[in-house]
Amino acid sequence: MTLLALDLVACGSIPSSQPTPAQSSSQPSALVTPTQAVSSHAADATASPIGSAIPVDTGLLDRLPRSLDGLERQTDPSVDTTIARDANLAMLARSFATALYIDPKSGDFAYVSLVRLAQTLSEEAYRDYRDSFDEAACAQAGGRSGTAIATLGGRQVDIGTCAGGVTTYHTLLDDGVILAVSALGQRKLGEKVLASLAPPGSS
Repeated sequence: MTLLALDLVACGSIPSSQPTPAQSSSQPSALVTPTQAVSSHAADATASPIGSAIPVDTGLLDRLPRSLDGLERQTDPSVDTTIARDANLAMLARSFATALYIDPKSGDFAYVSLVRLAQTLSEEAYRDYRDSFDEAACAQAGGRSGTAIATLGGRQVDIGTCAGGVTTYHTLLDDGVILAVSALGQRKLGEKVLASLAPPGSS
């Protein structure tokens, strides 16, 4: 992925040695960083002090498989450094981590963000988080075309679809962590991320 920027939000990138999703039929802006999904309803949460960085919790990545459908899990410290300095994300996050699975041949990908909440979000704030994430993911992928709710891996998952083929997935894990995925491609990597998680109640 090339560097992304939707409006005035944080950027994200795939390691430069990898082909980009832009080489497929989708637009790379579907890869949404957590800061793009922060809603105004999070303003009452305790923010990190000005100038401090939100911790990157690599332990959160232990929830994800090292390899998904034959694709290695990737991270990019430069992306996380940018996200960690975002004041908007600091309004709701205690820590976070991001990861990417990508097929360099087809351009199929799943971009995963894990955000450990500083406090419990109201139902309205969580819904706005999902909606903002989906709007950003779909902004240059044909626009948002629908929403659904399904059970994947024993969890209720909110699913958003973009006209350009990108799909988003959101679920709350047991211990106050939001998992969000934007994914593209026939390999259905987003669904496979959800299926790979430990069953609810096992953490």
